[in-house]
Amino acid sequence: MEYRKSNNSYYIRIDKNEEVFSAIKNFCKAENISSGHFQGIGGCNDVTVATLNSDGKSFTDHNVNNRVIEMVSLLGNVSENNNKEPHLHAHASFSFIDDNGNPAMIAGHMKEAHISYTGEIIFTPCAFVIERQFDNNAGIEVWKLQ
Repeated sequence: MEYRKSNNSYYIRIDKNEEVFSAIKNFCKAENISSGHFQGIGGCNDVTVATLNSDGKSFTDHNVNNRVIEMVSLLGNVSENNNKEPHLHAHASFSFIDDNGNPAMIAGHMKEAHISYTGEIIFTPCAFVIERQFDNNAGIEVWKLQ
């Protein structure tokens, strides 16, 4: 991974065989960034996204492996978890050729993506720390903005 700052954004290149979330977390730690948002594109070969089930509490994983997978769109954010570590939350869309030779897509809550060629991420830090807190109404951890 390499990166360079321009104005208030960082341009991050994630290299072949690197995992996207690990690279972004390592970048955040190296630059002492606890909150911000990112977007990206790239080429992957192993991807896991998840869909929230109707119970609103569990997810079903969807995997695409061992093929060329285009990361069409990656949108996400970083906030600070209870251990003062970066917490990533992202959604992504991927395209690939299925086993029948047809174009296909997969999208959802991104859990993991391994770069096959390159990943290009633009990261914009937040001017303040966004912590996480449990929200009883939603039943999940959400941004703490007060």
